[in-house]
This record gives sequence, C-alpha cells and structure tokens, in this order.
Amino acid sequence: MLYTADTDEATDALGALVLECQAGSGLAKVDKVIVDKNERSAIAKLVVDDSYPTVELNPGPEKSSLDAITSSDVSGWGYRFQISTDAPAFDLFSNTGILKFKIGGSSIQSGIKAGLDKITEFQTACSKPLDRPKASK
Repeated sequence: MLYTADTDEATDALGALVLECQAGSGLAKVDKVIVDKNERSAIAKLVVDDSYPTVELNPGPEKSSLDAITSSDVSGWGYRFQISTDAPAFDLFSNTGILKFKIGGSSIQSGIKAGLDKITEFQTACSKPLDRPKASK
C-alpha cells in the first residue's frame, strides 16, 4: 500500500491518492479523494448522463474505468480505478510524483512532492515478474 503526503516527515495529513496492489499482479488500485468542484462535477456528470465511466490515462493510450464512487466520513467523496504498473502514466507518476488522467471533460492531476523513491519501490513490487526461461537439464 502506498499513501501519499506532501512531506517525508511523520504526519497524519494524508494526500488525495492511495494506491494498493497485490505483489507481482501488474495492477495497482487507485483510491482518489475528490478535492475540487471540477472533479466532483465530472463524476456527477457521468452519473447524470448515464455515461460509461472511462478514465483516460495521460500519457496514453491506456484507459481504465471507475470501479466505484466512494464516500467516507473521514475523507468525503472519492472514486476508485485500476492502472497497469507498466503504463506510461504510472512511469510518469514514478518519475515526477504526478498522476495525470481525464474523466469526462475534466483533466485531473494529483501528486506528491516527496517520496518518489517509495513510488518506484511500490511500482517494482507490483509489477509482473519477467518471464524467465526455465533451466534445461
């Protein structure tokens, strides 16, 4: 599990992104807290328009879909989707701390300023192991 925050110091002020994976699965589940009105409006428009909940990752071409719209007494409204750990968008997140995607007409950018090494460790742990040739007898 990877929690985001704006500091390397001990804190209970968690960021808007939480990522989770099963080691070696190649996929990360992204839980995102809605932090602004444009983002909230984009999610609401999907529901009102009965649109397919596509998440366009940036850089593409990979896409995902919303798995859930969530609500919590602690963090408020949010949503969940999955991303491949070898997607260009995840590589950008690992290198810059910024995850970029689009929901409906709303471009969303969420990230951190500290702990890029932890993102890389998370990405490595979640990535599918390389297929290695079997030793011959």
